[in-house]
Amino acid sequence: MAGGRAALAAASAVLFLWAGPVSAQIESPCHSETVVPAGQDALRADCQALWDFYLQLDDRGELDDVGPGQWGPNTAISSWRGVTVGTASERVTHLNLPHSGLSGHISGELGRLTNLTMLHLNNN
Repeated sequence: MAGGRAALAAASAVLFLWAGPVSAQIESPCHSETVVPAGQDALRADCQALWDFYLQLDDRGELDDVGPGQWGPNTAISSWRGVTVGTASERVTHLNLPHSGLSGHISGELGRLTNLTMLHLNNN
């Protein structure tokens, strides 16, 4: 019986090691000049706020879909699905993601988008 408990404890320890959040394993694309051009530090901060929002979603829905508009390191933030970057401000001004299959809590990270004038997340 004691050997059985030791094996169960060892299995539990292994399970615990693998039970860490997946989001911690996803590197931010916001440092890439493909995503945010050099010298646009305010837009880089907006990108990081959006990326933190993305990581906290339970289901990222269409944001993970391969192709145009995919959020990640191969797409400029101005082309991310639902994101509008103002031409004058070079900051994120709109986040428009209705019917996108998103689920989870609305992250407080969106509060860091200080130029955001429109947030549209209905029907997710």
